[in-house]
Amino acid sequence: MRSVLLNDILSAAALGAIGDVTTQLVIEKKKTLDTQRLVSITCFNAVYIGGFLHFLYRLFPPIVTQCGIWTKNKALENKGTFTHAIGCSLVDNIHNGSIYIPLYFISIDLAENVSWPDTRKHLINEWFPTYLSCSFFWIPYSAFNFGVITPNRRVKFMAFGNLLWSVFADFILHREKKKKKNQN
Repeated sequence: MRSVLLNDILSAAALGAIGDVTTQLVIEKKKTLDTQRLVSITCFNAVYIGGFLHFLYRLFPPIVTQCGIWTKNKALENKGTFTHAIGCSLVDNIHNGSIYIPLYFISIDLAENVSWPDTRKHLINEWFPTYLSCSFFWIPYSAFNFGVITPNRRVKFMAFGNLLWSVFADFILHREKKKKKNQN
């Protein structure tokens, strides 16, 4: 179990770093790398995605199975069904909105020396659009993760999805900024 945990942490850190370097140099077209941002994102990915999710993702299938037992829904109860995978994905989506997104904003902003009042304002202003866009991407991705990917590879698959998501989200953000700049 230790080697799987270490592998999850290192994989999540590496994929987070690759995602941020790609974002900064390709999408944002920066001339120099913002190393403080790179370190904060890499560390967040290592600790949260590689470490915390290593343990949290093991809890989702039993939670969904128990919900299936309580509701007498055999498809939800059975770990091999699409319904069970969707159930795990929805539990993950609740986790994303209530824990992941707030912690991401707080940890990244504070690691980049953003004041607590500005961090709080940033989270309040951006939580809903972030949660909504995350849901469109992560619900199907996570359902595939819990329905097809073996348990020992789920964190790595999620970290890979996070690389795709972060590059895509940054592309959209910068496309919108470019549109606004061209309109002025």
